[in-house]
Amino acid sequence: MISKVLNDISGVGIYPVATLIIFFSIFGFMLVKVLMRKKSEDAVMAQLPLEDGVTPTQEVKHG
Repeated sequence: MISKVLNDISGVGIYPVATLIIFFSIFGFMLVKVLMRKKSEDAVMAQLPLEDGVTPTQEVKHG
């Protein structure tokens, strides 16, 4: 039943390819963004869950 419905839809084969391209594009972008980040920013963010609050000397930049 489902295969019959999918066979009747023209151009349905492009959706899996488009989805795969979108997924790997976003994954690749985020991987590059993480790898290019400064190590000092990582150290500040790693300490955040352990602190009661952010001190005025440590500014956290989002984005």
